Amino acid sequence: MYFFTALSGPPKVPLIPFFVLGFIAVATLNNLVDINDGLHDSIVLLSKLMLGAGLVALGSGVRWKAIRAIGPRPMAMGMLAWVIVAGVALAAVKVTGL
Repeated sequence: MYFFTALSGPPKVPLIPFFVLGFIAVATLNNLVDINDGLHDSIVLLSKLMLGAGLVALGSGVRWKAIRAIGPRPMAMGMLAWVIVAGVALAAVKVTGL
């Protein structure tokens, strides 16, 4: 899964994960090669569908019994962190005008 890992023994800290290399390759390719708008739109749609599928797969592994077992404090802290991150992102969008 990673660019460099140990072949035997305990796993070493990865130098560069494959998805980072893939992201860099696709970003470089996108800047160097001019593709038509139809293909570009199809690729963007596919990437959004794949991201959605990944989030569904991640969420399907969540067990509500386990969430209830940790108690309300960690849930409240998670919600507070989510509100702070969302607020900072919204403020950044408003300030930059994006």
